[in-house]
Amino acid sequence: MASDKKQARNGNVFVSYSRKDKLFVRKLVAGLEASDVKVWVDWEGIPPSADWMAEITEAVQGSNAFICVISPDWLASKVCAQEYNLGIQNNKKLIPVLYREPEKRTKMPEKISATNWVYMRAKQDQFKVGIEKIVAAITTDLDWVKEQTRLLQRAAEWDSKKRNPGFLLQGADLDDGEKWMSEAAARPGQQVLPLQADYIHASRRQAIRQQRNLVIGVSIAFLVSVVLGIFALFQRNSAISNEQLANSNAQLARNNAATAVANEYARATQQAIAQSNEVAAKAQRGAAEAKLYQGQTGKLDISTLLALDSWQQLQSPQAEDILRQNISLIPIPVAHVSQKAKIESLEVSPNDKTFLTASDDKTACVWNMDNGKQLYCVQQDNIIEDAIYSKDGKLIITGGDDGSVRIWNAADGSLIKRFDFGAVIWALDVSPDSGWLAVGRNDNFATIINLQDFAQKPLNLREAGPVFAISFSPDGKWVGIGTGGGKVMLWRFNQGFFFMGPEHTGDVFAIAFSPDSQWIVSGGADSTARVAKVTSGGQRFAVKHGDWVEDVAFSPDSTWFATASDDNNVYVWDTVTGQQKLVMQHNGFAQHVKISPDGQWIASTGTDQTVRIWDAASGAQMIQAPIDGSGSALAFSNDGKRLLAGDSTGNIFVWDVSYLSARINYLVFPELVHDALFDPSGSWVAVNTDAKTVQTFTMDQILHTHSGTDGTKVLDANDLTYNLAISPDSQSLAVNTKNLNEAILENLQSKRELNLQQNAVVNDVAISADTKMVATAGNNNTISLWNAQSGSKLFDLQDNAPVNAVAFDPANNNWLASASKNHVAIWDLSQQKELHKLTHSGLVTQLRFSPDGVWLAGGNTDGIIYLWN
Repeated sequence: MASDKKQARNGNVFVSYSRKDKLFVRKLVAGLEASDVKVWVDWEGIPPSADWMAEITEAVQGSNAFICVISPDWLASKVCAQEYNLGIQNNKKLIPVLYREPEKRTKMPEKISATNWVYMRAKQDQFKVGIEKIVAAITTDLDWVKEQTRLLQRAAEWDSKKRNPGFLLQGADLDDGEKWMSEAAARPGQQVLPLQADYIHASRRQAIRQQRNLVIGVSIAFLVSVVLGIFALFQRNSAISNEQLANSNAQLARNNAATAVANEYARATQQAIAQSNEVAAKAQRGAAEAKLYQGQTGKLDISTLLALDSWQQLQSPQAEDILRQNISLIPIPVAHVSQKAKIESLEVSPNDKTFLTASDDKTACVWNMDNGKQLYCVQQDNIIEDAIYSKDGKLIITGGDDGSVRIWNAADGSLIKRFDFGAVIWALDVSPDSGWLAVGRNDNFATIINLQDFAQKPLNLREAGPVFAISFSPDGKWVGIGTGGGKVMLWRFNQGFFFMGPEHTGDVFAIAFSPDSQWIVSGGADSTARVAKVTSGGQRFAVKHGDWVEDVAFSPDSTWFATASDDNNVYVWDTVTGQQKLVMQHNGFAQHVKISPDGQWIASTGTDQTVRIWDAASGAQMIQAPIDGSGSALAFSNDGKRLLAGDSTGNIFVWDVSYLSARINYLVFPELVHDALFDPSGSWVAVNTDAKTVQTFTMDQILHTHSGTDGTKVLDANDLTYNLAISPDSQSLAVNTKNLNEAILENLQSKRELNLQQNAVVNDVAISADTKMVATAGNNNTISLWNAQSGSKLFDLQDNAPVNAVAFDPANNNWLASASKNHVAIWDLSQQKELHKLTHSGLVTQLRFSPDGVWLAGGNTDGIIYLWN
């Protein structure tokens, strides 16, 4: 994690902590950033190495203060000890924060023992007071400390560059450095590091040396001017005699002027050519940079701007390709609004007309879905952790750090009822009939409130730890509860009994019921998602992750669920077997996952500052949208047409995703699928896979079958098959086998099979409109034409590069298109010669004509489709 060069108003700090205290450290970092303190913290937990040490050293040197989060695990960690020693060696202001009490008689580092501690223990101390004390400690003598940090970084850079004089202080910088060093003597506990002192002294010596050289230079210049004056006197007489010679040369100069005019014209022409070449070079550099940013997370907007600038300078195929691909990944924006601090939760109203956000700025706001206009906000006395609608849309309910749950009229935001529990409210959920409210509390209670009768006393159930997650089952019969103690409980609250669900070895962060109310899945700090049958409790199976499981979500048909993990991945799992189906990757912690109402799309977000939409059947990325901070909330609208996201900086984004294609059905195959093709009559589909077979599926199977093993096998090959071709009369099918250097032509009626040997890798195959010819594309720069009845070769066409694809013109049996690197050729088969050459960038591997032969489409390896008239 690279540190931000921008200095926050209240300075910046390095945080050293044990991974077991990560949940507290996240809250600590959020509190400091809200107080305008820049925080450097290593979330990755990478093992010590040369690269690690260099990165940590740079971060410590660039910080104004060093915070160590004291706990038994921090004191036992060798990595934390290395970080602490770096802080001491670099003379950083030390701020010890006590989170968990060390064991008695634990030996403390001397510097920590002698420094005032900030107490931020979970139950004894007030978190907000602790933040205020830390900020006060950081800002004490902040100007002097910032100068210390600046000089340390400059001195370290000078030292790393073998003490090159070019990196020394000069002028006012040097004066400020000497003043800072002199002030250090009057500051108890503030020391000047030897490296800093060497750097300042070397800078002064260099300044004196430069001043001495300047004085010597001025003296020499004066002497030279005196000598030149004497010399000029002698030259005057010589100049008079030379005047006559100059006149005679004037005529010669006039003669040369005409030659100069001609030369100037030639020079201007060359300059114009050079400028044109420079513009082309700039455009090419811009396209190259756009391509580079295209592959970086959250940089699609930068890539698009660079490609657009390149296109405006030179309309190159490269810039055009990048623009087309980027535009396909960027969602359509509907609204971009914001609150003053992190968005904790986001929910869409039942009628899709409004949405509700909860923020660390102590407000929950209702917004218009169509234009993002703020309708009203309600306020509490502290951070609002959760805000939800009742299922009938008549109420909104909020809860947060002030310990209260408040119920508001959704129409106008007027307060209806307030419940005070005296502990942080982490989670809320309303029953499907809008009759009951479930509340998760930090004081180890789960609470049920009757929304039809506020006079009825809330029902409380004591848990083994703070209740971080709580949810009603879709049938309204169960309440799922996830706690900080690792317990998951299934509570039949209206009948007074419960089942124990899966047991985690760390905090439970998320739970979800399947839509059919038969399953419950939970995820947490033990890096595991655990699944249970609702009617029996216990644990059916567990799936391990590489880090904390932050969020879980079920598909609409309950057959699979998705998880988001701090190991940067989003996973899809089979509900019954626990088998992993898909994995999709972020470039940072994946912390929220949602599934569209129709089950076609999976949305996710996290610390890499992107929101992504994935195809739920294949895992292919459909959308990548950059946001301004870590993704902190996510939701689909109920009709699936909008995607909403909130981030850690308070921004709220609404995108239109309705243009994503609707899927009718899908087929799952046990092997990799190479090609799928409708026959011209539209009555069946052919599919070839790594099983070395070609299967056909009827339209009824296509619409209702999910298993790819249920098709009819029509061709068996001795090796892997790739591209398919079907004759216009649906009677024949062809496929290429690259490893065998051949294409196979199968008559589906007679079952007759012809092997078309090319003596080179065959990349593609096509059948003519009149079904009399077959074309194969060879890696030997050759297009071979074959008799479709006998399999005998008719003739070859020669290209200047390997041929990747071929296609017959359906409106003209004598026309054939072929694709090679950087061009597509159109051939006249009657004359066996090339008619046209269509240039493009990249490698086109697929060619298709429109049914009327007017349009030709080519698809390349960069994901671009070209259309030619």
